[in-house]
Amino acid sequence: MYDALTREQILRYFDVDFPLTVSDEDIGLTAAMIVASAKLFEEQFPGGRFLVVIYPEPPDADDVFRRIRPKLLEAGTAVMELDGLFDLGDDTYHVAHDGHPSAAANALVANELVPKLTVSSPET
Repeated sequence: MYDALTREQILRYFDVDFPLTVSDEDIGLTAAMIVASAKLFEEQFPGGRFLVVIYPEPPDADDVFRRIRPKLLEAGTAVMELDGLFDLGDDTYHVAHDGHPSAAANALVANELVPKLTVSSPET
């Protein structure tokens, strides 16, 4: 908690306008941008499939994607959630001292994602 308060004071001191929380307005704007991107994608790639992939979030995350999901589904945007795919606490699935997904995590994601996407080639 002390770290968060210190960061907030530093941001205020330097007059940085950076939100410390994600508001409902932020969620709505982000969802609207994703929906607009989906529409542009569908215009450019008729028959293509636009898919939003929601990566597993750690338990202490603020559930940003869970808040966006209903807005995307309401707009007809396809959403694929990967929660439960692997244990986020298992060091196998993230790069040490970094937190980014490891090759093992990416392989599991790819195995889930590939069957959901279809690639068609024009007949010759």
